[in-house]
Amino acid sequence: MGLKQLWRQLICATLLSGAATTAQAADISLLDRNPVMSRKYLSEWNWSLGIFGREPLSKLGCETVSCAEQRNQAALTRAKPKAGSPEDTFSNLGGAVGMWEILDNMANTAVMMAPVIRLSGQITDGDADKLKGFVAANNLMDCGAPGYCPYNTVLALDSPGGNLVEALEIADFVQAHNITTLLPAGARCESACSMIFLSGYTTYEGVFHPRRYAHDTARLGLHTPYLTLPPRDYSAAEVDKVQRIINTTLNNVVELFSAANLDLSILKEMYETPASGMYYLTVPEMESIATVFHSAGAGGFAPSRAQALTLCAEDFKARYGRYEPQLLRRMASGRDVFITYVPRSDYACYGAKRGNAWVYEVCTPQGSRPDSAVRVSCQLFRCASDFDGSLQNCGQKWTGQDLIDVFNYDNLGDALQKMRNSKLLEIVHDTLTDPWGESTIVCDDAGCQYTVLQEIPTWITQAQVPAPYCGEVDMRAPSNLQRLQRALNDNGINVGTPDGSIGPKTLAAIGTANQRLLGRDSQWAEPALLQALGVPQSAIGEFLICD
Repeated sequence: MGLKQLWRQLICATLLSGAATTAQAADISLLDRNPVMSRKYLSEWNWSLGIFGREPLSKLGCETVSCAEQRNQAALTRAKPKAGSPEDTFSNLGGAVGMWEILDNMANTAVMMAPVIRLSGQITDGDADKLKGFVAANNLMDCGAPGYCPYNTVLALDSPGGNLVEALEIADFVQAHNITTLLPAGARCESACSMIFLSGYTTYEGVFHPRRYAHDTARLGLHTPYLTLPPRDYSAAEVDKVQRIINTTLNNVVELFSAANLDLSILKEMYETPASGMYYLTVPEMESIATVFHSAGAGGFAPSRAQALTLCAEDFKARYGRYEPQLLRRMASGRDVFITYVPRSDYACYGAKRGNAWVYEVCTPQGSRPDSAVRVSCQLFRCASDFDGSLQNCGQKWTGQDLIDVFNYDNLGDALQKMRNSKLLEIVHDTLTDPWGESTIVCDDAGCQYTVLQEIPTWITQAQVPAPYCGEVDMRAPSNLQRLQRALNDNGINVGTPDGSIGPKTLAAIGTANQRLLGRDSQWAEPALLQALGVPQSAIGEFLICD
């Protein structure tokens, strides 16, 4: 007896669902038009980043998204390439075009032009067969060969979850036929629905490529699997069936995560979130597993220190699975610039106002997810530390006998912490506002290329500062630091004239205060130190990055 038959014998059982067991089946319908081919999804920022290329536009006889927006679904479908055969597609692979580029073009063309099926509501028993029947009845399958459906239909998801076994069967169908998964603007895909979204990927000739897309206002929610059964006595045979369901289903979930090339930190978050809760992936976490369409208006606002911290902290967590305290403790900012970094690592996150928009970059160790390259500016920062902030002599230096690299530090973080905040902010500003262009140079094993600078995304205007930072003193904020310097002077620990700028003298004074008043060996100001220095309790909250 198969897993689904066992499931139907215990029809009231529900796995990985936040909703009641009595629910109507999911609604499956065909959208009038693919929503992605519009400015709501393809904002100028997304377009300039080169995520999609212009081939879908050219097939429509358009040069702009505004033009393509006027085409109906029939025109999109006619212009969309046909599947063809894998032999024809991959027969001319060479140095100019690789497998990844071909797969990327296929997925992007599909998500912009293919017909879109919408699956919404609670996932219940029979929905997998219902979806398969809907696809067949509407002639929506586009395959050139079994398992080769490069421009196949899109499945848009907006569901609270439900029957996990049914969702996993839908996921198998999606993956087997290269169906692209999409979380539309404002949608929520929670619990069992997430398994369907994650199944949007393909592998050809051993090359993995995701076919998952989401708008930055959509939310993907996970929690630990669980099982509910009607209250009655169960026989030993029934208990054995339930145990087989649980074991097989949980194994299938782990196998899906592994096959979908997801980071184990996301699986960890799922299993650490109780069935009564929901863990929603942040936008950077979504970007690590899918292509994210960003809302228009990115970069058109000045980020606060809290927003800049949130941007960098969520990026760090998406890469490394944890929040890093040093990102708050090392953050420097001015009116039009910010930078934060992690000592003893190559991670740095920095941004500046360029014209009317804010742009940013992230430095990571080479190979760090999702980056596989090194930004030249990150190496220039290391070099600048050898020349007291000057970028003029970076590269190699003639000693009179040998030509040597000028990097004196093992990593970027150690180089940056040797420089004063004012110099750090100066080189960040100069780097990101270079008048020669809006691009940055990125190098990998294949060579170097220009990449458009990213604008500060709009999602941080709605995001909360991550909880681990709340209650922490934002010590390096100039106004906070100036008040802290006054408090140190008032307590007989001299820092000179309070100027809101941190340096060795201020750090040493904070260390002295911690040792003298709290018996601690630290150069960081915590709420307890502010209280010991006589800062009124009512004013301490003003020092915190978030309450």
